[in-house]
Amino acid sequence: MTNYPFFRQGTIFVDNSAIQRNSENKNSLSIENIFGRFPKEFFQFFSINVSKSTTKKSSVVIKPSTITAPWLENEYLDSNTSLLSVHSIQPSFIGMSDFAIGLDPSLKRILPEIRFRLDFQHLKSIAKGATSTIKVVTHRDKITDAKIYYAAKVYRKTKTSHKKRLNTMVYFLREWSIQPKLDHPNILKVICPCVTLTSVFNKSAGFCLVQEYCPQGDLFKQIEEKVLTLEDKCCYLKQILQAVAYLQSQRIAHRDLKPENILIGRDGLLKLTDFGTSEIVGNPGDNESIRFVSGAVGSLAYLAPEAFHENEYCGLLADRWSCGILLKVLFTGYFPFKTSVKTDLYYSKYMSILTDTCGISSTDESSFQTEVIKQIPTLQPLRYIPEGAKKIILSLLNPDSQNRPSLDSILGTAWVRKLDCCSNFSTDHENKSLQEVDFDASKPITRKSLIPRIHNHQTLV
Repeated sequence: MTNYPFFRQGTIFVDNSAIQRNSENKNSLSIENIFGRFPKEFFQFFSINVSKSTTKKSSVVIKPSTITAPWLENEYLDSNTSLLSVHSIQPSFIGMSDFAIGLDPSLKRILPEIRFRLDFQHLKSIAKGATSTIKVVTHRDKITDAKIYYAAKVYRKTKTSHKKRLNTMVYFLREWSIQPKLDHPNILKVICPCVTLTSVFNKSAGFCLVQEYCPQGDLFKQIEEKVLTLEDKCCYLKQILQAVAYLQSQRIAHRDLKPENILIGRDGLLKLTDFGTSEIVGNPGDNESIRFVSGAVGSLAYLAPEAFHENEYCGLLADRWSCGILLKVLFTGYFPFKTSVKTDLYYSKYMSILTDTCGISSTDESSFQTEVIKQIPTLQPLRYIPEGAKKIILSLLNPDSQNRPSLDSILGTAWVRKLDCCSNFSTDHENKSLQEVDFDASKPITRKSLIPRIHNHQTLV
């Protein structure tokens, strides 16, 4: 049986409309349009050249709206400023002592909870991504003297290009403007931003986010090593649906849903992370003013069809497609398509069957589901998974974004409600064993090598 192999997917950011604009004017976007008038010192954290010419002109493809947040705008508008137009920041960075004692008030308004690396002890690096490195760090509680473990996401400076260094800043600002305000047991908690330097002008200067520590690595690793039982997969399915449904209720498009961006805590709880490509597309509860997104942003195998052929589309609906791909990979270990474009053999066949049986309306139809599982090799493993999971996956994989079901409606189905699912009964970081710190995500894992999970299954009735 032919199947598309499962492998780690890198994140891409391609703004189709901006590519067209930049082909006409290569210097159409400025740094000021993206960030507002930030000080030179702020850019020097990432070794960005901020000469007069580069501050006015840049070909970086990022929309200003991608790093705004309603709660930040509301705070800043009270004093006639915003995250994108802070004109009064003039910090005096002299050295660690002055910097540590009194951050410039304007910069503190952007990073109000900023702390310093001296607050934490570095233990080891456990993962490395395109723009950041994850390190395990500890902190001593001043009251109880307990050692608390955290994961520090350190945003690396790159020596390659101005654009990549600027993108690193964008990822950091996006994550800090979105993730700390989310409150859900299946969303990774951010503790605080942290400065990683002894001097602002030190070559190693940069920012990091201190986050809760998940000792069992990411979901990709467990799928790859085939250590998950059917009970685990059903439990994870429900948690994934809960996490993404919460984001949708908050009108946040994640735009990079994949197993690599889901971590596993000690208590069996999944933690969705990596909001560097996310966008706030509206206000919670407001269905009338949802803003569309643009470009092919995310990981190729998980991107919705509209990301490839529409200039603007609904990021929330695109996330539902990505969720369907993610769940398909969780249960079978294979991608259904390499990409959701008509040049892909299996996706083209998928569209053809859908047109013949349903007229491109609903992938819920049993006749359609029977035919695609029969005719498309990459979908044939679905016949061996629970019927409820199969229906969820195929209903989300609808090329017509308007016909993808809401995740709340899926969570309300009888099959999902009866699933046993780990609940949030312990989220503290205290008294974690050194065995957790010894977990090495680069090495193969087995069922026995996993840290024992404490399942706290609850069935919703």
